Amino acid sequence: MSITITGTGGRLKSGSRIVTALGVWTAESIGNNQARVTVTTHTPDPFYWEHHNPAKLKLFLPFGRNELRGSAVLVAAEPLILEFTQDEEEA
Repeated sequence: MSITITGTGGRLKSGSRIVTALGVWTAESIGNNQARVTVTTHTPDPFYWEHHNPAKLKLFLPFGRNELRGSAVLVAAEPLILEFTQDEEEA
């Protein structure tokens, strides 16, 4: 079963630095706590967009009362497509 959610807002960070602020996005489940996120609009940081550490990318998406967060892999820059692995919930 595939689940698709859409939203606005969020951020892609590398460590503590914001790489880009997200506008409109769509996330489609690909299984095992993973999703493919396609971002329609975003505002890249002038410096960190080009100089981020790919090993430290973390995606934060507002969803409900909380946010979804987890590691991300940049698949394509235009349009922005990310593969996202959601962090395990803490008890």
